[in-house]
Amino acid sequence: MLHRVIAAFFIASLAGCSSSDDTNTPPTTSSSSSSSSSSGGSKGTSSSSSSSSSSGAATTTVKAPSLESVEKMGTGLHVVWKNNEPECDAIELERQAQMPDGSIMEKYKVAFTLPGEADNKHDTSASADMKYTYRLRCKKGTTYSDYSDEVSGNPKA
Repeated sequence: MLHRVIAAFFIASLAGCSSSDDTNTPPTTSSSSSSSSSSGGSKGTSSSSSSSSSSGAATTTVKAPSLESVEKMGTGLHVVWKNNEPECDAIELERQAQMPDGSIMEKYKVAFTLPGEADNKHDTSASADMKYTYRLRCKKGTTYSDYSDEVSGNPKA
């Protein structure tokens, strides 16, 4: 598994890409509508769209992963998804934190960048009594999928 991560980094470096970090989120080419739920295990909807260049030719569309569940596990939350894109280079898992009064404590940002074949992540840093909402997307080459559906959970509920 480590050799795949090293190979992906090497290939991305040759293509003029920088390695992913948890502070920079590249823009997407299109956005999807999503719905969220207030309890773990519920699933929203996901959409994927293709886009066209100015010449009218279709561009490559990367399929978004589908979030399946966010479940309380130990003192954190366990996020599970289905990969819908073959040979995805990386999965970016973003998280938003919302206080019990509804105010946003932390806006969406990349919490984890994972290998493309990953299909789950245990988030031990999601431990406060608040609603954590997750979404993710696939990176294939220099192209990003739309965001997945959004699913929420509270590790204290």
